[in-house]
Amino acid sequence: NAANEEAVDSFLSGKISFLQIGESVIDVVDSLKKHTASTTLVDILEADGEARASTREWIGRYGKKE
Repeated sequence: NAANEEAVDSFLSGKISFLQIGESVIDVVDSLKKHTASTTLVDILEADGEARASTREWIGRYGKKE
């Protein structure tokens, strides 16, 4: 969910195209699959932060250049 939120925000800000929302989420989720068994709140918050950071990095690499 965190990756999607970051991607949609970037789309609304004009940083990525509509189709790049899905592309970024798929790439980020695939790279973070180690967090699928998280059971504590700390684990979940860590995974959320990592997903957001990874999505911002993806957008920096593949998003629209100003």
